[in-house]
Parts: sequence; structure tokens; C-alpha cells
Amino acid sequence: MNLIETGKLIAKLRKDAGYTQASLANALNVTDKAVSKWERGVRYPDILTTKCIAGILDISIDSLVSDEEVSRFSEQQSLTEQQKG
Repeated sequence: MNLIETGKLIAKLRKDAGYTQASLANALNVTDKAVSKWERGVRYPDILTTKCIAGILDISIDSLVSDEEVSRFSEQQSLTEQQKG
């Protein structure tokens, strides 16, 4: 799943659950602009926010997180650990 597909899924699930972008943003303690960026495929939510989105929208986190996102997160973690080490 790519950014745009993930964004469309978040938008569909949000609407199906009766949330506006603003109300979902409020529930997640982010801005409605952040939700808009996710839904337009401009950015991914961070992994902790993704977990919260999954809980709020009653979907598995696996359904929201692509293999590409997991790979990118793992690479970022490795770089952070190397910089600390």
C-alpha cells in the first residue's frame, strides 16, 4: 500500500466512523491539517499515531501500515542507534 492508498483508506474509515477531519484530529491530539496531509497522501502519520488511528477507527494496524512504511521506520531506527553509538 502506498501513501495515497493509505490516505484514501484513512479518509474512508474516518467518514464511515462519523468523524470529521477536525474531530479525528482532536481525538489524536494533532491538527486537522495533519489529518488532511495523511488523507491526501502527502505524509504518513508516525507509528504511534497510526496505532491510535487503528484503535479509534477499529481496524488492525497492519491494515494501515505498508511494508514500505515498516522498512522506512526500521531504517530510521537503525540510523538513530548508529548516531547514539
